[in-house]
Amino acid sequence: MININGKSIGIEKINSITVKNNVVIVNGERISLKEYTDDYIINIEVDGDVHGDIYTNGEVSVKGNCKNIDTNGSVEISGDVEGDIDANGNVNCYGNINGDIDANGNVSLKRK
Repeated sequence: MININGKSIGIEKINSITVKNNVVIVNGERISLKEYTDDYIINIEVDGDVHGDIYTNGEVSVKGNCKNIDTNGSVEISGDVEGDIDANGNVNCYGNINGDIDANGNVSLKRK
């Protein structure tokens, strides 16, 4: 399950999430933001694993495993990261990271 700015989208398996020029693309398909937000900042919340990368300009929260994350916001992960995290904000990870973390804010790691 994925939420964009607090509104749910019924997608079970998430392979990738990209936000570029205020366009959200999930699994290669464009999501109409008119249903979900009028904001320029796109916050992504996922309940489940992301089998690919996440690129956005807002906050990222994943309750599951994921790969690379690149965001202008903060990141919170409850699971393993099989890649790098690049965040302009804070990074909180409750799992293992098999990559690097580049954050302009605080970093908190609680390994399994």
